[in-house]
Amino acid sequence: MSWSIDRARQTYSIPHWSEGYFDVGDDGRMLVRPRGEAGPAIALAEVVERAQAEGLKLPLLARFSDVLGDRLGRLQQAFARAMADWDYAGGYTAVFPIKVNQHRAVAGELAAFGQGNRVAGDVGFGLEAGSKPELMAVLALAAPGSLVVCNGYKDREYIRLALIGRRLGIDVCIVIEKPSELALVIDESKALGVAPLLGVRMRLASLGAGKWQNSGGDKAKFGLSPRQLVDLTE
Repeated sequence: MSWSIDRARQTYSIPHWSEGYFDVGDDGRMLVRPRGEAGPAIALAEVVERAQAEGLKLPLLARFSDVLGDRLGRLQQAFARAMADWDYAGGYTAVFPIKVNQHRAVAGELAAFGQGNRVAGDVGFGLEAGSKPELMAVLALAAPGSLVVCNGYKDREYIRLALIGRRLGIDVCIVIEKPSELALVIDESKALGVAPLLGVRMRLASLGAGKWQNSGGDKAKFGLSPRQLVDLTE
């Protein structure tokens, strides 16, 4: 059987893993399409040649940040379509947990893409922190007006840092997971003279299925019960 472009695609299972971002060109070279199938393409070999021409040595790590932006756009469009189909009148903002990848080339690019889409009137994108070190890293990346969600264990220092982010113009949302956290938020907000932006994590009464089924039900570790939520709002 003679070699062909289609055979190369099948041999390396490109349709199964590339998601349209990689393909084999007519000349047999591997192509990258950072903005998806409809976007421009560049040969990986050309990237290497240009890098060597600039004096860089092999091996190289090539990052295509537009892939992140395209994935973000697809996620937003999927939720926008679902919201339109079901006449959902509420809002939606995706958030990236920085614990997944703290590399500035990833988290920083996502923050930049998200802020650009937010300004353009899209559903926007935010960052999520679950500890004080993560929150410090997130505040360094977030632009004024962008969303930062604070989860995890919250002591006074964590809450104070979140409120300082609010003072800097960042929409820092402190998610209340235990009734005792609200008193700390009120004390620190009065001390700093900053109005907090609050969210609440609910504990589902129903149990799901699969690996995370224990995150719901009456014995779940995180979140407020309906009774606790009523007491909190009062």
